[in-house]
This record gives sequence, structure tokens and C-alpha cells, in this order.
Amino acid sequence: MRSIPLAIAALLSACTPSTPDPTVPGSDTTTGDDSSANEADLRAPAPAPTQRLAIGKGHACELRGGGEVWCWGRNAEGQCGVEGEAQIAVPRRVMLVGVARAVVAGARHTCAILDSGELSCWGWGRFGQLGDGRRESSSVPVLVSELRDVVDAAAGELHTCAVDTRGRVWCWGSDTLGQLGRGVPERPASLPPSGGLRGVESPAPSAAAPDAGTVATPRPSPEGPFAALEPAPSDAPRGGLGFASGPPSGSPTPQLVPVEGARRIATQEHWTCAIVEDGAVSCWGRDAFDHVRVPTLVEGVSRAVAVAAGRRVACALGVDGVVSCWGRGNMGQLGDGTSEDHAQARPVAELVDVVEIGAGDERACARLATGTVWCWGAGVLGDYYGRSSAPTPYQAHGLEGATALGVGTDGACATIADGSTWCWGGSTRLPTRIE
Repeated sequence: MRSIPLAIAALLSACTPSTPDPTVPGSDTTTGDDSSANEADLRAPAPAPTQRLAIGKGHACELRGGGEVWCWGRNAEGQCGVEGEAQIAVPRRVMLVGVARAVVAGARHTCAILDSGELSCWGWGRFGQLGDGRRESSSVPVLVSELRDVVDAAAGELHTCAVDTRGRVWCWGSDTLGQLGRGVPERPASLPPSGGLRGVESPAPSAAAPDAGTVATPRPSPEGPFAALEPAPSDAPRGGLGFASGPPSGSPTPQLVPVEGARRIATQEHWTCAIVEDGAVSCWGRDAFDHVRVPTLVEGVSRAVAVAAGRRVACALGVDGVVSCWGRGNMGQLGDGTSEDHAQARPVAELVDVVEIGAGDERACARLATGTVWCWGAGVLGDYYGRSSAPTPYQAHGLEGATALGVGTDGACATIADGSTWCWGGSTRLPTRIE
């Protein structure tokens, strides 16, 4: 194994029957049928494929045998499920209340879908993104309030969303930028007490507060989430979304989003996209063009079976194995060979037989049926030649037989057929095996 910087090594150190109330999450007990590429499956909710790798902003988690979740990397807010340690260099098992069948990661919090159909979350909770009714962080996994029969989930910067077996979408956490699907709410006037935290400390208010009525966006680390493993200086900017000018808007418990027939869901930062009836895709929140929207159908997408969202790009995987992307194109993140922006989905160039997709900051990746992984957009995600951007897909160097893919803000990981995990991003340009 090649020598890699300590900060990166920390993240890369891993081993291998009453009438239902439509406004109450989990009030229905119906179950979804198995997913397959036919017309019926494009209309009815179905259990989501197992998501085995999840990457946040500086931490990563892996679903292992027996339904265990193991996490490593940055843990300042408890996102690795460990109390009292800012960095987790060696993967630790998260003490869940049940058996996990999928794991998802937000910027600084993590959630696992349990076999019981419940959703358990841990990490940063200042905006209610853990969904347990409190705006508190917790290194101990908590169950999302009154949410059952979950088939898919996604975690963003300050919010979390889930799909249940009836195709309903529930979101909770911050609503400052329309993350809960209701447009832009009124801004509260004062900041309430934060309350006690369980196991971790909550981020302090920003020293440089935004003016009243404005919204400041958290600045991404220039080195990506891998470099974020180094503890930030105490006076480092934390971003101002709701820290300085009022209490967090939104809800610490699940709220129904006006979307019907949802099957899959993805989120990144402050926007969310869901596959709805007939494989169309509906998105809401602050999009790639900094517009805050209520749920709106994306033009050019139909018969989608998977969706991925990055900060400036979103992509959908069609039942035919073709990927289409929309959003900003300045770094080639649409993969269509240009640097043009497009609100309408456009097919990614020369990419077929795709079985899994993921998106990060200004880039996206896909896993093919052949077991190869291809990426496009900004950064050097597995690119042997070290290009700063690529407008068409390039193969992640030396990676064959991939069986799972996870893409985060500035990095990615893949598990291959022999069970080993490989990660790359930040200053680790090429896929590096986890020993």
C-alpha cells in the first residue's frame, strides 16, 4: 500500500390494520414489491437496493455482514457514532438498535435503514436533521420519530429525507432553503437556547455573522472531505446557515413533502430529488442554479430507476442503463462533453450498462455492469493523468470488479469482488486499497 498523508489515511483506514393517516409517517403497514425493469415497478414503491458505502464531508461508513455499520474519519459531531473523539482513524462499529440494511451519510450526520423499517440517525443535529424531535447532536443513534416502513433515505447538509412503502416522502431538519419542499419560509427573529447535547459538542455560532435577512453558504474545504479530517482551528468559519440570525427554520420531526408515488430519493447539501411515478424525477430546495424551488419535475427524465444529487449536478439512471445529468456544466459535471449549463437532463457521453450512480460536489461517478467505475466533472477522482476536470467519463484507474460505489463531496470509495474497499479523492489521486 502506498504511503498517504495522515489526514487522508484516517478516512481511508477501513477493513472491509386501521385506516392510515396520510399526514402521519409510518401510519400504513403495506410493503413494497421487488424491483425489476417493468412498467408496474416504475409505478409502485419497492425496497431500495442495499446502499453499502456512504461518504459524508470528512467521514465514511460501510455496511458489513450481519447488518453492521462501521464508520471512520471526522467525528467532531458524532457522525461516526463514537463519543468524545474528534477523529476516528480505525473503523468503529456503530451500536445500532437493530440490523441495518442500508447506510446513508450527510455532511456531518449519518443514518441507517433498519430491517424493522425504521430509520436511525446520529451525528450533528443542530437543525433537527436527526429527526427525533430535538435539535441536538448525538453520537448515540436515535430513531426518527414516528417514521416506519422506510424503503429509501438520503441525508443532506442540514436535512434528511425518507421514502416509505406508500411512496410518500418525508423530510425534516432545516427549511431555510426550501429543503422540506414548501418553498422559502419566513425567517425567525431570535435564536433559542441550544439545549444540552448527548455525547458531542454542537458547532458554535459563526464569529462573522451574516447580515439579517441574508443566508450564508458553508464553504467547502479546498482539499475536500479527506483534508477535513484535520481538526479545524477554533476560529475557523463554520458557515452561517441559521447560526447567527435566528433559530433554525424547519422541523425536527418528519414533514410530508407534496410528492406522490416516490420510489428512490437522493440529496446533497440543500436540495433533494426523488424518483416518482413512471420514473420521472422531481426536485426541490436550492438547486444547482441557486434557485429555491418547490417540488418540480425535471425535463428530459423518464423511466428512472436511480437518482443521485451533488451540489451543482444531479443525475438519473434509466431502466436502459443510460445516465442523464442536469445542472451546472462549468467543470464538465454533466458528462456530455461540454461545459454548458443545462436545466434539462442530458445523456452522459458514451456510458452504457450502468448499474449504480453517485454524485459529489461538482462531479459524478457510475459503476458499470462490467465492474468498472467511471467519473466525470471536477477534481481527480481516480484519474491517472491528474486532470483538473473532465467533461466526459474516464475510468477510475486500476479499479476492476466493483460491487458497490459511494460518492461524497470530494471523494469516492468502491468495494470490489474480493471484499476489499478502495478510496480516492482529496490528495489521494488514485484508488488506494484500504488495509
